[in-house]
Amino acid sequence: AIPPQDGALARGLTVYRFMERQFGAQSFIMMRGEMAVGAFRTRHDHPLEEFYLGLSGAADMEIEDQTFRLGPGVVAWTGAGTSHAFRQVGNEPFRWLETQTPQFPSKYGTRNYVEWEKLRAGR
Repeated sequence: AIPPQDGALARGLTVYRFMERQFGAQSFIMMRGEMAVGAFRTRHDHPLEEFYLGLSGAADMEIEDQTFRLGPGVVAWTGAGTSHAFRQVGNEPFRWLETQTPQFPSKYGTRNYVEWEKLRAGR
């Protein structure tokens, strides 16, 4: 399971965007991501689709309450509004390629569930 929330939505997560609007792409974003050992990203969703291709290392990915192991050559897809979260596993950083389509809106591109739960609880 993804670690409990302690104020951080993500730890040890880095993304390198190399194809997006500023580079001429009109409909998608492409990036390489890296999760350091012990890294995580809590449950969230987006109003867009994402495709992931594992390059090295491993991570557990929760998609709509089901857990999948991502590793080299493994692909995953999340549709618009699909809840998902990640946790790096093993002794090697997890690296992947990712595409997002359409491109993120200028506002409200990510809904972080922990923040919604705080609002629901009145905190």
